[in-house]
Amino acid sequence: MNVGLQTVLALAAAYLIGSISFGYVAARVVKGIDVRKFGSGSTGATNVLRTAGIWAAGFTVFGDFLKGVLVAVAAWQLNLPQYAVVLAGLAVVAGHIWPVFLRFKGGRGVTTGFGVSLGLTWQVSLVLFVAWVLIILVTRYVSLGSIIVSLAYPVVIILLHYEWPIVIFAVIGGGGIFLTHRKNLVRLIKGQESRIGQKVEVRKRKAAEDK
Repeated sequence: MNVGLQTVLALAAAYLIGSISFGYVAARVVKGIDVRKFGSGSTGATNVLRTAGIWAAGFTVFGDFLKGVLVAVAAWQLNLPQYAVVLAGLAVVAGHIWPVFLRFKGGRGVTTGFGVSLGLTWQVSLVLFVAWVLIILVTRYVSLGSIIVSLAYPVVIILLHYEWPIVIFAVIGGGGIFLTHRKNLVRLIKGQESRIGQKVEVRKRKAAEDK
């Protein structure tokens, strides 16, 4: 199989893997709800935590992270060129944000993007992960940590003179995750953003939807 065809198949597979929404499944199983209709509307772990609880959120984190790691590792194992590995990484994140199985409404891409970045730049990713955790512990805003890290990642990658495919991944991936948080940024500025630990009342709305 030539490299071009192998790359195309890898991108298609990566996108489909990314489109598997663990948050949607977890909220359906635990609460019987479509998590996209509550809270921020995201299928990511933070919104799942608010609407379906800690166990559902934990399952979501594990699944979304695993998607990114799996695609990055598999792409390297297939001996694809570095640019193809990067494209596969972007494809799995795109699948998470715009999942074909959920009419293109998914999560923000942070956890899946982190999984991919570990497979590409694990040292930088671990340092930024620590920074992300510290920001959340201090402010209790998950979105603020995600916004800051998404902007810092490409800057650090460029300053450390990584190869151009990695730089492209950092710029597109970091920029894309920042854009998915633009509404969160507006709410942060207005002081309306929810802090971690706040729950969303779903019973009344679910009852109304079931009628």
